Amino acid sequence: MAELAGKAALVTGAGVGIGRAIALKMASEGARVMVVDLNEETAEETAALICDAGGEAIVFTADVSDDLPAPLGHWLAVVVFGLSAITDFIDG
Repeated sequence: MAELAGKAALVTGAGVGIGRAIALKMASEGARVMVVDLNEETAEETAALICDAGGEAIVFTADVSDDLPAPLGHWLAVVVFGLSAITDFIDG
C-alpha cells in the first residue's frame, strides 16, 4: 500500500470529482499531495480528507487554464515537503 511513499504528487482539479479521487488514491498509496484547484474551499476539503486519513497534503489555489506557475509549484513542494522535485504531476 505504500507504492508512492517518499514521493510527491501535484494534482490539478483535485477539489472535486476525478481529480479528488486521484489525490485521495495517491495519498492512500503514500504520496504527499499538493492539492491544486481553482476553488479553495473544495481544495481544502480534499486536503482535510487526506490529512484525516493520515496523509500529507497542502493546498495551492490556481487557475491552471491560465498556466500553473511551475516555479512556484516546485518551490512550494521543496519548502513544504522538503523535496528536490515533484515526482508526479496529474492534471485532473
